Order: sequence, then C-alpha cells, then structure tokens
Amino acid sequence: MLKKSLLDRMKESKNKNGVAYISRFNDGKVRVDENYMTPMIKYANDSDAFDPIGEVLYNINEQYARDLPDDFDTLSMDLSLGLMFDGKYVDANQHIREDAVPVEGIVRYYTGRADCISGDEVVNDRDRGYVSSRQGFINYGRLVSSAEKNGLVFNGPRTFEEFKEMILMGEPFDITLVAGLGKRVVPTTDQKQFQK
Repeated sequence: MLKKSLLDRMKESKNKNGVAYISRFNDGKVRVDENYMTPMIKYANDSDAFDPIGEVLYNINEQYARDLPDDFDTLSMDLSLGLMFDGKYVDANQHIREDAVPVEGIVRYYTGRADCISGDEVVNDRDRGYVSSRQGFINYGRLVSSAEKNGLVFNGPRTFEEFKEMILMGEPFDITLVAGLGKRVVPTTDQKQFQK
C-alpha cells in the first residue's frame, strides 16, 4: 500500500470540516455535523448500537444509588433525537432547504438529563440532575426494539415514519427512556400523541 503524500493528507484534513449532515431534533434544536463525524454512521445498524445509550443509563443509576439519601423506583432519561439531512441540503446560513430529503431510518442522538422518581415525585435535585453527553447515530427501529428488549420503556414515536412526521411538523416534543426499578408500574406516555 502506498503511503499518502503530505499534500493528499492535508487536502483530506481540510475537507473534514465541511458540513456532512444537519439534523433537526425533537427538542427543536438544529445541529450540524462536519465530515469528520461521518465514520460513526457505519455503526448505526450494528446489533450493539444501543449499548452506549444503555451504559449511560446504567452509570447514572449507579451514581444516583450512591448519592441519593432517598430510594427511587424509576429512572427516566431524556433523549434528543435528530432527523438527519445530507449537507447538500444546507444553505449558506446553515438552514435546511425546503427541498431537503431526510436520511432514511437513521437518527442522530444525544443522551440527556436523567431523573429519579419515587412514586410520583422527582427525588433528585432538579438543578443538579445528572446529564450525560454520549452521542452517536442509531437506526431508529433498533433504538426502540433494543430499549424494549432491555426491559426499558421507550416514550416516543414508535416508528421512524411517525418520528419523521413529528419532526417535520416543527413542534418540540419529549422522548424518554424509562427504567422501572421497583414493584410499581412504570409510567408511559400515551402513544396516541405520537400518531396522526
């Protein structure tokens, strides 16, 4: 294998900063990913693509179990999921053009704030709740099915199509992963709100 020249390496490095994707998230935010992030997308369909999200939830659970004086029966973590558009649909002001077509089935994710609940009461300090900053790409269907296979409740649109429709409507909405850690039934969001 021939070693790349310095000039070729410099050109590749320069192009790593171009816009690869722009994503519109369920919380209303819009974020840009540069080209250097694109290698992560190839893992979005892997069988273990959910593992980083699950590890975040597990680690937060351990931290709260050590730090909180009160017991809790439910742990709820926010997810920020983004509908992705190819960088070619980004205008000069980094806005998504009207003719943009989303990437099919794959979403951009960020894990977010997690709260402990006992009965109906949040028992952690809301101002100092744990926030974890894992991020990546995952197939939406795999996200939902992996959450459920791992005993969690996924409070959000059930399918990628429903998710896409809600994002395109433009109204922010919450998505959470909920772990029931006690005998009490875990509260779920009414799934009708995520359907037409």
